[in-house]
Amino acid sequence: AGEGMQESQFLLDEIQAATEVAHQKGKRVCVHAWGAAGIKTAIRGGVDSIEHGLLDDEAIEMMVENGVFYVPTLNVTQGEKQIFEGGMPDFMVEKILGSAKAHLEGFQKALKAGVKIACGADPSPVADFTLSEIEHLVKAGMTEMEALIA
Repeated sequence: AGEGMQESQFLLDEIQAATEVAHQKGKRVCVHAWGAAGIKTAIRGGVDSIEHGLLDDEAIEMMVENGVFYVPTLNVTQGEKQIFEGGMPDFMVEKILGSAKAHLEGFQKALKAGVKIACGADPSPVADFTLSEIEHLVKAGMTEMEALIA
């Protein structure tokens, strides 16, 4: 298990065990993952949804094949107010800005490939950031109706 943004923080068998128990209890499993390696490990482990995610082509293909939802939280990397007025330390702002292009491109590829997209937001107040996320989904290529349904 790794600690970097691109590495999985959990082993495949750990994810499988958690997912199995959750599914036995009728619950869905979402994973906060940025790097493609962690995303693919999570999908192999049977998760239902990926939150955030810098998706590569293989991860997108796996998501389509397995019916895994994608909650891109574009406002994290595309929202200037979120980035510059959020009070984050400089190293986090740099990390976010460094991943913004890949995040947007991965979302657009996922949308085109038919990955199921859901709207979500991390920060509070959730209502404010959900509205912002809907706006970012539309800017990134969803129709207004698709973004509202998401």
